[in-house]
Amino acid sequence: MQFTTPVSLPARPMTLQPSDRLMMLGSCFAQHVGEELSHALPPTDIDVNPFGVLYNPLSIAGAVGSLLSVAPPVGHIFHGGDGVFHSWLHTSRFSARTEAECRERITLRHAAASQRVSSASHSGPHAATVSAQALLWPIVIRSPNRPLRSMSPLSMR
Repeated sequence: MQFTTPVSLPARPMTLQPSDRLMMLGSCFAQHVGEELSHALPPTDIDVNPFGVLYNPLSIAGAVGSLLSVAPPVGHIFHGGDGVFHSWLHTSRFSARTEAECRERITLRHAAASQRVSSASHSGPHAATVSAQALLWPIVIRSPNRPLRSMSPLSMR
């Protein structure tokens, strides 16, 4: 008599090994999972939300694109009504009393994150893009006038 139901699962497109280097981008869920992983991994093996928490796929795709281009984004720092300089692309942990200090915080963090992306564990011709797509949920878009279609946030630019 068989008391289990055998289930065959398809092969996973990407698996994680203890030696892999990870970058987590996304919402507070990605932040919390990344923090839990950071307790189990050496600090050099995980980078969590280098821009801060990002909630929408276009912001995540923009962050990935920025990290792949290696150059930090420009034209996003503004002087807020509170007398502090902020960035439209980063959380308030990058805000500072001077524009130079705000830019320096962003540039240093961006450089470290870009270096991490360029040394991704999953190698190949499109390693960073493949890894990013594997970590981002696909988006399903439905319009009343168009048929249902699915796309990756990286293809939405």
